[in-house]
Amino acid sequence: MNPPVLALASASAAVTDIIGTAPVRCFAFGVVPAPPVGEPADYHLPCLTYKTLTSRPEQTLGAPPAVERLRVRVEAWAADPDVAMALFDAARAALEDGGANTLVWGNKQKYDAATQRYRVRGKFDFWVNR
Repeated sequence: MNPPVLALASASAAVTDIIGTAPVRCFAFGVVPAPPVGEPADYHLPCLTYKTLTSRPEQTLGAPPAVERLRVRVEAWAADPDVAMALFDAARAALEDGGANTLVWGNKQKYDAATQRYRVRGKFDFWVNR
């Protein structure tokens, strides 16, 4: 099961105004890819990353589960803390407006000294059809 993070982020003008459209800088598995040869280290910034942390079928009686709950970590990365906050806020609005999705824990802010990037993250629950 894949969470609809990329689809919802791509459909949001507020998000794509920050992370672009060709391509949308929204990466799965919680990893920002290495920049192309000859490009600067911050080539993919600002961006979103997402990673499924848990996947749990919703229990039903007498039938296989039709819905699965995915807990997904979504992170907004940027070289500037204000951009990271704005991106997270836009992503949160896009994800919560996209259906039965809920922020369960969020707005954790951090400076990553190793990458010299600012990060704001939260965990969302998505209910997706199986």
